Amino acid sequence: MACGQTRIWQTAVLLLPLAMLNACERLTGRATRDWSESVPLGDGRTITIDRHVEFESSNSLAGDAYSVKEKTSTIAFRDDLVLLSPWTFPLRPLVLYEDHDSSEWVVVATTTNCEVWDVRGRPQPPYWEFRLKGSRWIEVMVSETSLGRRTNLFIGYDPGLPAKHITIALTEADMAHKLVDEIYRSIKADGRSGCGGV
Repeated sequence: MACGQTRIWQTAVLLLPLAMLNACERLTGRATRDWSESVPLGDGRTITIDRHVEFESSNSLAGDAYSVKEKTSTIAFRDDLVLLSPWTFPLRPLVLYEDHDSSEWVVVATTTNCEVWDVRGRPQPPYWEFRLKGSRWIEVMVSETSLGRRTNLFIGYDPGLPAKHITIALTEADMAHKLVDEIYRSIKADGRSGCGGV
């Protein structure tokens, strides 16, 4: 076998599992993503976290009603924060920060799936806040300290990841995409879910 043919064969063997994974995602709508991420906390610090998400996606026959339903989503801390309990809920986290007044870590999450929003009480604005109290993440009402905060987590994982490590620049580029709705760009006090016209 010629050298060029050997390289083509090796490349095909390496790409085959990826092609099979993509085909499986298209057929079942189920997908898993894993990545690390640099997160600016808004107080001058940047931390690195590990992310894992399992989700189901669907689309209308016309291709104009794409929806994602998180089955599980995890944020795990690294470095000096490695002993903090991971955040794991079936939602899409938007914001991560440390509330210096209460010394609590905070995650504000949402969903793009109307069924999830309905089952979880149809909140308006359409967010859920979680605070790390001891070793447990406790769901609380969305606080004044969260309202107005800009999204600092990567949220564009549904069509695929641009890299295994998401930099701040990649997160900002994803957020600059014109199709990202305002309720996902920041925690808006007047945010509306858009589910069922509400």
